[in-house]
Amino acid sequence: MAGGAGGAGGAADAAGGAAVALAGGAARASADAAGRGAGGSVKALHSKAPTKGAAAARDRQDAKTPRRKENRIVMQLNLVTNCSTRTPPITTGLARGCRAACIVVNVCSGLQAGRGMSRILHIEDDPANRLLVRKLLVAEGHEVIDAADGLEGVRCALAMRPDLVLVDLNIPGLDGYEVTLRLRSEPALEGLRIVAITAEGDRETSFAVGCDGFIQKPIDARGFASIVQLYLGGHREPYTSSADATGERLRLQSHRMVGHLEQKVLELSAANERLREVERLRTEFYRNISHELATPMTPIVGYLRMLLDEELGPVNKPQAKAMRAMDECVRRLRLTLDNLIDVTGFETGKMRFLHRDYDFLDTVRRAVAAYADALAERQLTLLEETPRGPLPALGDPDRVARAAGQLLDNACKFTPPGGVVGVRVRVLEAHYELLVADSGSGVPPDRAERVFDPFYQLDGSPTRAHGGVGVGLAIARRVARGLGGDVRLTTGATVEGQLLAGAALWLTVAKQAPTVVVDSAN
Repeated sequence: MAGGAGGAGGAADAAGGAAVALAGGAARASADAAGRGAGGSVKALHSKAPTKGAAAARDRQDAKTPRRKENRIVMQLNLVTNCSTRTPPITTGLARGCRAACIVVNVCSGLQAGRGMSRILHIEDDPANRLLVRKLLVAEGHEVIDAADGLEGVRCALAMRPDLVLVDLNIPGLDGYEVTLRLRSEPALEGLRIVAITAEGDRETSFAVGCDGFIQKPIDARGFASIVQLYLGGHREPYTSSADATGERLRLQSHRMVGHLEQKVLELSAANERLREVERLRTEFYRNISHELATPMTPIVGYLRMLLDEELGPVNKPQAKAMRAMDECVRRLRLTLDNLIDVTGFETGKMRFLHRDYDFLDTVRRAVAAYADALAERQLTLLEETPRGPLPALGDPDRVARAAGQLLDNACKFTPPGGVVGVRVRVLEAHYELLVADSGSGVPPDRAERVFDPFYQLDGSPTRAHGGVGVGLAIARRVARGLGGDVRLTTGATVEGQLLAGAALWLTVAKQAPTVVVDSAN
């Protein structure tokens, strides 16, 4: 290609920026030889060269209609090509130039055939360069996808299937060499054109790893779109190198990749250690703040209860109403503190259970009764499906009641007013099962496991419609696992013959729970 552009002599000059940009020093030497051997044929072409004024007018017209420029390039190169068939006694230098001109004509024909919208992925970390390339290519009717680093570029290539990738060699994450090797390893991207576009990079190494072309920065804005169109049309720069030289370049590149990987491993290890330290400090903070808040809470609860019971003297109705409102707020605050204490317990693996004999069915019924007011306030219908009791078990009834309460609290929050909440108890072979289902909107399948993470909420914004700190379901699962069972979430369940299409939470506990201290975090 380089020799062809130079061998065409003056025709290459008339062909415009695309052929000139692809020509090298060797091409110019070939051009001189071809010009000396061409005789009158090349002189005839030069004799028809336009004046400066005409050339300027032609360039302005070309800028408005790029297709007209392409057609003119093809016509002029055809003139050079025809000289090899009409003039038999031609010199060897010009013959090589004419044959190379045929190659240019074929590439330009491919350029014309490839005209139309193409999807081009540009991997570049400099925003100004991304903007320039986008403007130049979008103006030609192409779709441009931007990626700011190597990892993002690989993801975009796999997802978007571009027609051409322009990759800077010096980018963060994976560098341009690594990106090229990664894309060449994907069978789905076989035949993808990859062109290195960089100010700092080795041309030979870029070809060795699989690039089809190499564009040096700074780019020529006037000819850049035409060069890109050539690559879209199937052009590939010739690359000749011995197997030993190519192997040496790949070996050096592999050494750089290993060093890069080692650096990233060290960075990840350091980041992981920092995260562990932050996690430890967070757990200590929860434990300390829970203790500091719970200590003054004890006398507040005690004295408030004495006032409500009029042990410190009679109170009138407005005072009693105010104190009942205070008592409800204190109860909610105490529940939040208890939840934080439980979170600290299971995150440190020190959640303890006080085992004794209890009735599982009676424990569930007491938990349901505790939420009777909340159900009535939201005008929710309660469906109950339970077997005959008693259901004897060995475990921690207080923690079972709290776990059941967390499931009921979740159903009350996320069921719209006038909806339905269902409770069902079943006896399994070695476990008891509690189902709490509702007619709400349910939980998206991709978040079904996330809701059991401490502090995770489907709507974590400050303007969320539902209160709480997002630890209820996490506590319920840890309690169930500590008692030999588990908690899982599905969508939809039937209670009393009625299908409830919202969230369905299934809690199981063993009839004979483990009697050792359990690391429930595992």
